[in-house]
Amino acid sequence: MYKEGIRKKVRFETKSHLGLTIEDLNDLSLSELNKVAKMLKRELNETAEEDYLEEVTKEDAITKLKFDIVLDVIKTKKEENKEKSDKKEQKEKLQKYLEILAEKQDDSIKNMSIEDLQKEIAELTKK
Repeated sequence: MYKEGIRKKVRFETKSHLGLTIEDLNDLSLSELNKVAKMLKRELNETAEEDYLEEVTKEDAITKLKFDIVLDVIKTKKEENKEKSDKKEQKEKLQKYLEILAEKQDDSIKNMSIEDLQKEIAELTKK
């Protein structure tokens, strides 16, 4: 689908951008991409209502291709956002576990007897 779009040199338009390439779509926010998808869907619906007996025109085929590309970019960006969110959540959880482990190790050291502490200190000072 992307290869066909590149070969046909399709361009996309938004209210604030004209002549966007397929590569440029990745720079748009999800809300901007959503607006582009809605606009393309309206175009597809308008041409579909005109006449069911006529063959699909070249313009309709290009509009459908653009629509499919935009939907795929939206899907990809959503997947990437979810992956980033999952990684961030995992990192936060790991950090919390490490903090709790450190606290428990501190508690374990605090609960050591004086003799055990002295032995540990002696071992560490020998090195």
